[in-house]
Amino acid sequence: MMSIRQTTLGEFGGSSTMDINRDAPAPGGQLVELSIVMPCLNEQETVAVCVRKAIASLREAGIAGEVIVADNGSTDDSVLLAEAEGARV
Repeated sequence: MMSIRQTTLGEFGGSSTMDINRDAPAPGGQLVELSIVMPCLNEQETVAVCVRKAIASLREAGIAGEVIVADNGSTDDSVLLAEAEGARV
């Protein structure tokens, strides 16, 4: 198992750390080669199209990947729409 610890600096000087498991399976059971991460806040008008295009691009390129939508507390249907299109939220 290969894990990576990633630390990012926030816009206001804070930081966050997360462990990324590079051996996690992509949808369909393949190992993840690429994760596409999309920030989201009340994007119900566009999130479904963005997720569909990202997934289609992964397929067209032959890359085993996943789409992750990082929701920042949306109060609309962004989360439901992203999940319905196959993204992890």
